Amino acid sequence: MNLAARPLIIAIMIGLLALPAAAAKSGMSPEEVREYEEFKVKAEKGDIDAQLKLGFLYSNGIGVTRDESKSLMWYQCAAEKGNAEGQNILGVLYADGNHGAPLDFQKAIYWWRKAAAQGHPWASYHLAQRFLKGEGVEKDQEQALFWYRKAAEFGNLEAQYYLARCYALGEGVAKDLAQAASWYRKCAEQGNTYGNYSEATRTRALYFLARCYADGEGVAKDPVQAVYWYRKAAEQGDVHSQFFLARCYADGEGVAKDPVQAVYWYRKAAEQGDAYSQYFLAGCYADGEGVAKDQAQATSWYRKAAEQGNASAQFELGLCYVGGLGVSKDRMQAVYWYRKAAEQGNADAQYNLGYCYAFGLGVSKDQVEAVSWYRKAAGLGDARAQVHLGYHFAKGAGVLKDEIEAYAYWNLAGITNELARENLAILEKTMSPDARLLGQQRTKQLQKEIEGRLESLEDLRKAAERESLRKGS
Repeated sequence: MNLAARPLIIAIMIGLLALPAAAAKSGMSPEEVREYEEFKVKAEKGDIDAQLKLGFLYSNGIGVTRDESKSLMWYQCAAEKGNAEGQNILGVLYADGNHGAPLDFQKAIYWWRKAAAQGHPWASYHLAQRFLKGEGVEKDQEQALFWYRKAAEFGNLEAQYYLARCYALGEGVAKDLAQAASWYRKCAEQGNTYGNYSEATRTRALYFLARCYADGEGVAKDPVQAVYWYRKAAEQGDVHSQFFLARCYADGEGVAKDPVQAVYWYRKAAEQGDAYSQYFLAGCYADGEGVAKDQAQATSWYRKAAEQGNASAQFELGLCYVGGLGVSKDRMQAVYWYRKAAEQGNADAQYNLGYCYAFGLGVSKDQVEAVSWYRKAAGLGDARAQVHLGYHFAKGAGVLKDEIEAYAYWNLAGITNELARENLAILEKTMSPDARLLGQQRTKQLQKEIEGRLESLEDLRKAAERESLRKGS
């Protein structure tokens, strides 16, 4: 049976059902038998509620022998009398091809249309799904959105969430963050959900509504409101909300700064496998922030995050191996983790890996490799790497000797690095005015290249965030 429909059907039918839960396990008592007989009499006389109850009893074998054909018959009776719930259930049965109904999307569409015309929220939602997928009807994005909106307006939280996502991402409609926030709120404020399926959707809406307030998208930026909604989702176990709630406590954003609470929520998310939370929890243990300082725990959490591919954690784990922090000193392991992080574009790791190659630390000495990794880090604005590149070009180590390149890298690093300024002053005394001019021009060129590269990385980061949003992460 369709997952979206099952919790609704079960919730409604159990609510209608007068039999206690024990009846399903031990058979009906004489009194329950009398009640069943009354349902049957009422159903045969055309009582719609009784017909729905009998359909449920026969469908699930509660107190009676399970009989899908009788279940289908009673649901059909209720549906043909114009009962929207019966029509919706019948649509679900035909769409799933079970409980005695043959697989027939056209019949499913027929009954859902009947129920939707009466304002049935789940029938409208099912219609939207079929138009979106082209099942039983021609695929039609506009019709899908029409029925999603109908279902959302009827109070269906699945449709409300879907509509919010459409507005947030500009899929099928013009992007409208205010509309997205509005529908997230409607979904988030729903008090009644049908089983774990819908509760999970509501929890996602809580998280995205929090993000709206945190980022000021579609609503006025309000860190306090962001914390409010993060907390609601975090308490439902949403790992992303747990992480962001921890960040709020760590930074004092929208709530009083509280390192202990930050650790509490980092741990909640970290134990669910969130790599970012594992990384930050490791940092708390390393620094003794909100928890007793414990380097072994720090290293353990860095490793968990590193093994999931978190570049910052990989770099920190490399440092742990260099310093023997929570592990035995091991330069080769340090190089291994530096490389993992460096290959993901971590500038600190790229610099350290270059340094390891330059001095043969944990790896065979290789000036060409050193220059290669220094270049990558320098290209991301790392002043230390720029200083070392200046040395390599000045001495011709691992690269052709080039005083213009040495000048440019030291000039670039000299903005923030005193050693670079000292080296540059010495070099300038040996250079002709024309060479210094070329060095200055090369400095500007490098600066542009770095700025362009950093802008590209920022674009990539934003694209990754958009993709994360698209997936509901």
